[in-house]
Amino acid sequence: MVSGFKGAWGVTPDISSAFAQRRARLSERRRETRYPTQDAAEVEVRHGEILRMPAMVVDVSRSGLRLELPAAVGRGEQVKINLPRQVVILGEVRYCRRSGMVFYAGVLILDVFQDQIAPGEHVSADELSFFLISKGLAVADIIRLREHLIECEPCRIRLGETDAKLNPTRRQKT
Repeated sequence: MVSGFKGAWGVTPDISSAFAQRRARLSERRRETRYPTQDAAEVEVRHGEILRMPAMVVDVSRSGLRLELPAAVGRGEQVKINLPRQVVILGEVRYCRRSGMVFYAGVLILDVFQDQIAPGEHVSADELSFFLISKGLAVADIIRLREHLIECEPCRIRLGETDAKLNPTRRQKT
């Protein structure tokens, strides 16, 4: 390395990369874990008349989801998101940004209508594992599972046990 070399803005590369990492941490304002998905959906926007458009659910969290859309939707608009397997999500658009040829909209979930796990039934071990590794479940499954975990203590315990198996802590040598 050349002595006295300075990167962009006259800052040495070590310092500029440290600032970039700090900026990335500060820009991450999410309070909830996002679960990545690629589920097709249909979105209805009520703006005078009903506008329907295809969408892709990109990720979902406990209180919201992110949609990929072919057209912009206004902030504050009320939307109805129809998913396969009889799931309907009512929400409010929090933001909508263009990215290339598509738009990404963040939606605050206001209400969910779907079939629930029957009383006395529990979540399967596979579903718990997929949920923990954030892969392999559809949006409808994620929402149904989260709702069930709120009400079912035995499944919450099994979730903790499964997490301990999938993510064992390493003991340090003393």
